[in-house]
Formats: sequence, C-alpha cells, structure tokens
Amino acid sequence: MIKAAERLFRAPEADKPTVLLMIDRNELEDQMLKNLAALGLGNLEHASSIARLNQLLRTTTGASS
Repeated sequence: MIKAAERLFRAPEADKPTVLLMIDRNELEDQMLKNLAALGLGNLEHASSIARLNQLLRTTTGASS
C-alpha cells in the first residue's frame, strides 16, 4: 500500500491524487502514518468518522455539498 501511494504521489502525470487507505487497527494506523511521513508523504488527512471522510472527499474533489 505504501509503495503504491508513493509511486502515485510522485508520478508527474498525477495531478494531486486522492489516495484512500483503509486501516482496521490503531497499531497499523500509527505505523502507516509514520511510514508515509518517512517517505515525505506527510500531507495527510485522517478521517475518524464517515462524516469526516465524506467532508474530505467533497473538499479534495472540488464537489459541492
């Protein structure tokens, strides 16, 4: 997952991609965030609820409410 996200973010033809990573355990979430930050992909948003996820997706895709 991390390598795919890194390649997508670094691809010159990808214009500000939105990548969703679904993680089911807190331990994995912390590890994933640390690994992404170590790759320089620290510009992340964490959705702690479905409502927040919907809000982030509307904002990042430019869709209106």
